[in-house]
Amino acid sequence: MITVSKENYLKAILEAEREGETVISATLAHWLSVSPPAVAMALRRLKRDGFVRVQRGRVRLTAAGRQIARRLSLRHHLIERMLSEMFDMEWYKVHDDRKAGPRRHLPTRQPDHSGDAHCPQTARLDFAQ
Repeated sequence: MITVSKENYLKAILEAEREGETVISATLAHWLSVSPPAVAMALRRLKRDGFVRVQRGRVRLTAAGRQIARRLSLRHHLIERMLSEMFDMEWYKVHDDRKAGPRRHLPTRQPDHSGDAHCPQTARLDFAQ
């Protein structure tokens, strides 16, 4: 079963890899603002479920883990893009909080359609993955 916590770890591992970071427990603790023991427990569960491999302290996604992380990342970016384009929110405000759910960013005002700037991260998405 995939929980929100597992989803957050898988997305964080994928993002760290994409940014060229070596993914270790300390990286995940920093990226997710959690304690090292919480990371150790989460990695144990992810490893048990076949989503990650941990070798010499380095964390890597398995094929199953990578597939889930890519799907989650795509969904996250699509939500960001929708909020930016349909609700005319500035992309940096939409993208500001990694851990916040999409409802946290819903606008309370009517869009004025005055901006044309797009999030550079979403703009480079490869939707064919």
